[in-house]
Amino acid sequence: MANGGVVEMMQYGGYVLALAAQRNEVPALATVKEQDSRLEPPRLPLATRGSRIIDRLGYLVRLRCVNWYGAHMHELVVGGLHKQPLSSLVRSIHVLGFNCVRLPYSLEMHLRRPDARPRDAALLANPELQNMTALAIFDATVKALVDARIMVVLNNHQGKAMWCCSEDDGEGLWYSQEYSEEDWLQSLRLLARRYREEPYVVGFDLRNELRGIPAPVAWSLGLYPQGYRFWPQWGLSGGGKGDWGDAALRAGAAVLQEKSDALIVVEGLDFSTDLRGVRQRPLHREPLLRGRVVYEAHDYCWYHVNFFRAWLLYWLSLGWAAEVFWIAKVTAEPLELVAKLRRVALAAGHGGPPELRCGLRLMCGTEVQQVGRDRLLAFPARPAWRRYLRSDGEFSDFIGPYEIKRFEPSDIWLIGAYEPIALEGSVQISSGYISARRLPLPLPEGHSIHAFKLENGCATVLMARGLSGEAMEGLKDGRLQKFRLYGLEEEDLRAVRFQAEGDPVPFKFKFPAVFQGHDPRGEGYYPVLDNFDWKEGDQSEGARGKRLERGPSLPDGIIGRNLCGRLLARDCVQQDGLNIERGYNFEVSEVQEGGALQRLATWKVVGHIIHQCQALGDRLLLMAGERSGEDAFYESMQLVEWPTQSKVREVPLKFEPSYIESEWPRGILSGSTQTFFTCHEKNAFSEWVFVFATPET
Repeated sequence: MANGGVVEMMQYGGYVLALAAQRNEVPALATVKEQDSRLEPPRLPLATRGSRIIDRLGYLVRLRCVNWYGAHMHELVVGGLHKQPLSSLVRSIHVLGFNCVRLPYSLEMHLRRPDARPRDAALLANPELQNMTALAIFDATVKALVDARIMVVLNNHQGKAMWCCSEDDGEGLWYSQEYSEEDWLQSLRLLARRYREEPYVVGFDLRNELRGIPAPVAWSLGLYPQGYRFWPQWGLSGGGKGDWGDAALRAGAAVLQEKSDALIVVEGLDFSTDLRGVRQRPLHREPLLRGRVVYEAHDYCWYHVNFFRAWLLYWLSLGWAAEVFWIAKVTAEPLELVAKLRRVALAAGHGGPPELRCGLRLMCGTEVQQVGRDRLLAFPARPAWRRYLRSDGEFSDFIGPYEIKRFEPSDIWLIGAYEPIALEGSVQISSGYISARRLPLPLPEGHSIHAFKLENGCATVLMARGLSGEAMEGLKDGRLQKFRLYGLEEEDLRAVRFQAEGDPVPFKFKFPAVFQGHDPRGEGYYPVLDNFDWKEGDQSEGARGKRLERGPSLPDGIIGRNLCGRLLARDCVQQDGLNIERGYNFEVSEVQEGGALQRLATWKVVGHIIHQCQALGDRLLLMAGERSGEDAFYESMQLVEWPTQSKVREVPLKFEPSYIESEWPRGILSGSTQTFFTCHEKNAFSEWVFVFATPET
C-alpha cells in the first residue's frame, strides 16, 4: 500500500497484520505520540490518521491483540472456560501484555441459537456460567475484558458454528447457502447497537478470511464459478454479488449507523493474504468510512517462497515423524531451589551482580550460544556428523554402525526463556513462556552448509553446491557469506531473522569425507572441521593458517562463562600436589592491559578440577558441587562469595537427571531474569531437552 503502516495484531497460529488506512491525503504526523499499552477511558474511542491508529487525544495507539477463539465453534463459548475461571483467563491476557482481544463469533450463535445453553463440560471451571445462554456468556466475556480495560474487536468468523477454514466449507464469502448477506449485515448492526455504549468495544472485524467456494455452492447462489471454484473479487467494475469491496462498504456503513466511533477492520482476499484490492477500491477514502478503516492481513508459513518444505515441516512437526527434523524440543523441568539463587544472595546481605553470566560449551552434536537477553541459539556443531544406530547401518566404525546427518539451513533454533508472547508449542511459566522456533538461513537454492560459525550475532557460512561431508577429488568452489541476526531486541520471537550482509566472497576448499576414518575423534572429517581456520585451500590434513579477524582475546577464559568484565575465574597454574580429583587451588583475578593477571582471591576448592566456575559475577561465583567425577557433577552446586571465599549455600539440582555432565551447556542467561539453564540429549541425539528456571524475586 502506498501509505500503509504497521499496527500489531497478534493471534495464535497465523500472524495478523493490521494496516491502518489513511484518513487524510497528507498524514499529520507531528501530533502523534506513543503512549502506554492499556488505555484509560478518556482516550477512547479510536480513529485512524494516515497510517496510524490514534486515540481521542491524537496519540498513537498500538493494538496488541490476541485472538480468543471458541465462540465461533460448535461449543458456542470462548475456549478455556473448562480449564480456568473467566477472570483468570482475562488476567493472563493482561499480564502477558496484550491490550486487545479479537473475539470471533458465528452467525449461528448470534442469530439462530442465541438462547442455546452450552454444554456444562465446556464451562467446568465457571459454574456461574452454566445454564446461561450462549449470547449471555458472550456478553459476560466482553464485560470481563472491558472491566480489565482490554479493548475488544468483534469478528464475524463465519455463518455456521464450526472450525474455520477451507475452500470446501461453503463459507468463503460473507454469505452462504444458509445465511444471506442481509443476515450478516443484521448481525453486525445488532452487535454494534448492543455494545454502542461500551467504549472498549473499539472495532468490528467484518468477516474472516475471504476465500473460494465450490462451484456447486456458487451456482446455487447465482454466481458464475471459474472452473471448480468461485473466488470473490475486490473492486469489480460496477460491483456485483462477488465484490468484497462493495460488501465491506455496506457492512461498515451498517456498523457505523449504530456505533459511529467504531473501527472498521477489513480483511484481504485469499484467506486474508491479499490486499491488492485496496489499490483498486480504497475503502478508507470512502466518505462514509473516513478515519475508521483498518486493513488486516494474515500470514502463514505455506504462503512463503519455500512452500513445499515449509508445508512438509509444518505437518511432520505435528505427528509421528517430528524427530526426523527436530534438533530441539523445549520442555520445562522444576529447578525451584536453583531458582532461589537471587533471593538467597539478597538474604545473605549483598545484592550480588546485576547479572550473573556464563557462557556455553560445545555439546556432542549441538552447539548453543547466547544471543540477546534470555535467548539461546542452538545449531548442529558440524555441517555433517555420524549418528550412531542401535542396529545395522550403511557405515560403521570402532564405536558401531551409524548414518550420516547434515546441517540443513532450517536446523537453527531460537529459544527464549522469558517470552511475553506464546507461540505454537510454547511452555507457559509463571512469568511468560518458554518458546522456540526455527530460524532458517536464507541460502541460495541448491547450496549446502560446509562450514559455519557464529560470533557476535553474525553467522559466517561457507556454502557450496553438493552435500556437506561428501568425498572431494579436488578443490571445491564455494562462497563465504555473512548473515547478521536482526530483531533480537523485539519482544516477538518471530521478528528475529537472518539477513545476508555484504556480498559473497569466492572460496576454494577441500575436506575429507565424513565417513573416512575408523576413529572420528582423531582422524578424518571431525578434526579437520574442528581445526578449520577459514583459510582458502586444501584443509584435508587439518592445516592451520591465518584466522578471520576476531576481537581481542583474553587468557584462559571464555567470555560470558568464567569471565565477567575484566574478572577471570580459573584453577591456579601451580597446584600443591594434592589429588586434584579431591581438591585443587582456585583463583579469581583481574585482567590488566596487555593480558597480565592481578590475583584478587585464591582458595582451595573441594571437588573435581574438571568442574569449576559455572557463572561469575562481581561478588558471587556459582561453582560445581563437591560430589564430582571426571564426567559430571552431581546433586548440587555451590554459591560462593568469592572476595571472602565464604560459601553462601548449597544449591540442590532438583531436576531429572540430578547431575550435569561436563559437556552440557549450562549457566545463567545474560538477561535481567537470572534464568538458569542447561540442556542435554535424549533418544540417541534425536531430541535436545532444555531445562530453565527463573529465580524468584
